[in-house]
Amino acid sequence: MLLYNKTKKIKADKENAITDCMNFIEKALKDLKTDKKLLLKTLLLAEESALQIIEHAAEGVVVSIKIKKLFGDTQITINSKGEEYDPFYYSQKADFSDLQDEEVSEATRAILLKAQGENLKFSHKNGKNSVRILSGQSGTSQLLYTVAALVLGVLFGFIMSELLPESVTSGICTYLLTPVKTMYMNALKIIIAPVVFFSIVSCIAQFKDISELGRIGIKVMGMYLITTVIAVFLSMGLTLLLRPGEFGFALDLSGAVQNIEVDTNVETSLINTIVNIVPSNFIKPFLESDTLQLIFLAVLCGVAVGMIGDYSAVLQNLFDACNSLFLTITTIISRF
Repeated sequence: MLLYNKTKKIKADKENAITDCMNFIEKALKDLKTDKKLLLKTLLLAEESALQIIEHAAEGVVVSIKIKKLFGDTQITINSKGEEYDPFYYSQKADFSDLQDEEVSEATRAILLKAQGENLKFSHKNGKNSVRILSGQSGTSQLLYTVAALVLGVLFGFIMSELLPESVTSGICTYLLTPVKTMYMNALKIIIAPVVFFSIVSCIAQFKDISELGRIGIKVMGMYLITTVIAVFLSMGLTLLLRPGEFGFALDLSGAVQNIEVDTNVETSLINTIVNIVPSNFIKPFLESDTLQLIFLAVLCGVAVGMIGDYSAVLQNLFDACNSLFLTITTIISRF
């Protein structure tokens, strides 16, 4: 089912409010044929979130549960008027030794909720608490969609080239396929720089201890170097084994290859590569989508956010919000 939109309202002070809420959510997810593991995970998140919303709801108000799906992830929104609260409060404590048993249980739940990242968002606006839960597609279904798109693309391309007149295929490509492809690729280029920058900044800003960040950074760079070496040797091995360009359709391209001019005046030394990681201004890496320079700026900003005292929390929330914004834009473009 690609489209789904249902809403249910339940009185917060009703005796079986949480049960009615969970029954409605479970039935909707089953109607949408949600993967079993994903169903269980979503129900656990929804139960904890609904319980907190109901506990902090004002007297006599209703809790609204809305379940919506549009071609992809299922979105569950639970909201109700009530006092503001922070569902992640205990997850921010550095020392749990002074907590009571009940508070330890609250801290455990808060950490689990916080770990959901983009799948769970809480807000309080105009006296109303609201929780949004994303129940994403399983990895298998996403892979199937991708493979299906690939196969259909090849199939329709073959049909157009073999069965339709050249004038028709040329018109379809000129007035439909090429404009859509160009807009799609341009849209992807728009989000590359913001996604790289804000995702790295928001991740690094969460570290309170720079030494811990350093240890993780060393592990990440180690894995990056190992996978890079594996990729290089694998590509060299396949090239020596298959010898592309020496047979088959690649021979037809030999004439075109001979006409390619290569600019040999470009500086490609290791020292220049390292020096160019540091940009001359803040805007240039975004305009040119220079990944190395974007990573440098992101790491610099992420470390600085944790060092400026009272403004750290404000900036961290800002970067988190920007990260969520551009990841959502990425999802919209990808689904299109």
